[in-house]
Amino acid sequence: MVQQAGGQIVDVRICLNAPLVELFINDRCVGVNRINHKHGEILVPCFKVPYEEGKIKAVAYDEKGNILCEDIKKSFKDACKICLKSDKNIIIADSINILFEDKNGNRIKQLIEFTHNENYEEKIFRLKRIKGIQKLTFVFLPGCNFDFGYFRFIK
Repeated sequence: MVQQAGGQIVDVRICLNAPLVELFINDRCVGVNRINHKHGEILVPCFKVPYEEGKIKAVAYDEKGNILCEDIKKSFKDACKICLKSDKNIIIADSINILFEDKNGNRIKQLIEFTHNENYEEKIFRLKRIKGIQKLTFVFLPGCNFDFGYFRFIK
């Protein structure tokens, strides 16, 4: 969900391969769209809705009206901490993720994943509002072959 000023019209696009999708904002239905994947012209439904803080939910249905799947996204405030932790109890791919969370604990964005071979502790870094270009340094363990030259942080 893109952060916008309250009431501003935003586009919500839903990519799916189901024939029917319903969009909810804060548990209120705001639209239904039928998709003809064989002969239709619009294969990615776009709902134009006024932005509201809260949550959006997309529900996909089959031809008989049975729920196939749903996805929920929550709005978020400014980031207040960075968490360095795995998103799994068992690290299958030896990975660590850097996540931003707002003050309510809502995950803002999964930013990066890199390999890690040892146990680690969760580290929390408090953020302050910063203006201008800032430098961010990543420290990697031997064996990590990542080029972050293409990454930049945009407010």
